[in-house]
Amino acid sequence: MLLSREQTEFYLQDLETPVGKAINLAIAALVLLSSGIFVAETYNIPDNVRFQLHIIDTAIFIIFALEYALRFWSAENKIKYIFI
Repeated sequence: MLLSREQTEFYLQDLETPVGKAINLAIAALVLLSSGIFVAETYNIPDNVRFQLHIIDTAIFIIFALEYALRFWSAENKIKYIFI
């Protein structure tokens, strides 16, 4: 099931429906996880743990990049979306 641009924009902006709440909660959780990883990397930790944290942080970055691309794709005024 593919969503139209309008539906995608609605769910990414929505805070009322369960889907909109889940998307925004997931984004907030990823921000907190990424922040926790940043803090953890400031401590003396084993290299294998640091490597695993780096992989997780890279995956989070890719998710955020995809989310931004979806928001850009679904934006009605793309130039305005970039600069505001």
